[in-house]
Amino acid sequence: MIEQMLDQAVAAPEPTESEYRRYYEANKSQFVIGQARIEGVALEGVDSPLVQ
Repeated sequence: MIEQMLDQAVAAPEPTESEYRRYYEANKSQFVIGQARIEGVALEGVDSPLVQ
């Protein structure tokens, strides 16, 4: 209920393509492909097909 009220009261503009790209370029380290990072879990040496 509160979420619906907030959605109606707050109009957040949609980012443009250039804003998406600027955010990505400034935060590339957060978009890592091929590496799983789970806080508090060490995956090195784990014998699993999910961990390469």
